[in-house]
Amino acid sequence: MSTYAQSARAQAPQQDTERPRGTVESDDQDLVGNAAVAERLGVNTPGSPGAGQDAEQGSGQQTAEGEGQESETGPGAVTVRNGGIIVAVYDHNPQNHATSTCSRCQPRVAALMAEGRTENQARAQARQEHLADEPMPNDIAEFERMALDFVSDHNAMPAIPVTHKDQVASGIRAALDQARAETGDPELLVSTVAFFAHGFRDSLKLGTRIGVMQVSSFVSGIQAMLTNDVVVANYACDTGQGPGDGAGSFSDTMHDALVDQGHTEATVMGHTSPAHVTNSPDLRLFEGSSTQGGGQHLSTIIFPESYARQQLEQDGVPTTAGNVTWLRQKMALFCMSAMQGERARDFALLGEAERQAMIEQVRAEWPSSQHYRDYEQRTRAWRR
Repeated sequence: MSTYAQSARAQAPQQDTERPRGTVESDDQDLVGNAAVAERLGVNTPGSPGAGQDAEQGSGQQTAEGEGQESETGPGAVTVRNGGIIVAVYDHNPQNHATSTCSRCQPRVAALMAEGRTENQARAQARQEHLADEPMPNDIAEFERMALDFVSDHNAMPAIPVTHKDQVASGIRAALDQARAETGDPELLVSTVAFFAHGFRDSLKLGTRIGVMQVSSFVSGIQAMLTNDVVVANYACDTGQGPGDGAGSFSDTMHDALVDQGHTEATVMGHTSPAHVTNSPDLRLFEGSSTQGGGQHLSTIIFPESYARQQLEQDGVPTTAGNVTWLRQKMALFCMSAMQGERARDFALLGEAERQAMIEQVRAEWPSSQHYRDYEQRTRAWRR
């Protein structure tokens, strides 16, 4: 059982520790979801258990983990976060195998192009030859593995595999219908959607390609099932990438489509470079009710320019443009190291208080890093 699930269950009365699936957390426990994510990430927040601590029940006793409760959907109860359920959708179409990063396909593509094939022809042939020997290549299989990990960690509904983009809406609808039936709540919505797939600046390969020109119609097919403050996590390369603040990227376009269709507090996350599907902290968040401009990079959220200036000022270092830029680069490098793995994966899912606690924790780790020691060395002559 995930720490997330343990924490959520530990808030319930003793007699509910073995409750069957089909029950739902109370309204008060809707607030537990984000705190539980924070706890699993080791973030201490006011009023929540510390990292590595067990939450106590009203009786003062700790909840024991039930045996035989674990499943794809968690230990038993439908988890409700901010008034909605959590769903994960992953690409399961082997035709989306990325030949450009495949050690087997790359030399074959080069050889076929040397024989006179166009690049597209070479890639298509190399892919089919690969799939003949390995029907589900590792990159596509990794989407399933990461989606199942996400489901387990967040006690989400069963992961939804798709081989065509048109299956996304029906898959989410089936999960929501199941949750409504089990909870008896016909008004229940989806508050978190996680997509696991290959991505590009202008598209997402979720079964089949969804381009930026198709995002609005794609969103219209699912938006009625989403909460106003839905979080959409695009665990996919480059979907938040773009000049400056990522305006015009796939994730920015999706955020704007959600806002235009009434979800004025929506958050959409997208990676800004090719990297592992969930572990990369090179990501950008697109938030708020405005559709103007883009989003904020994770390193900027944690270490904004104002924080770098404050660091320089308290150390007596001139706040020149060069010094500020250099320090922010060092902070960004540290952030990329400190936020890898689950911290990066789950940052967008944190509530406001838990997010701030995570930011403060990472800032507290900054002075012990090699990047900070580089900063000390560079500014030694100015430091008081």
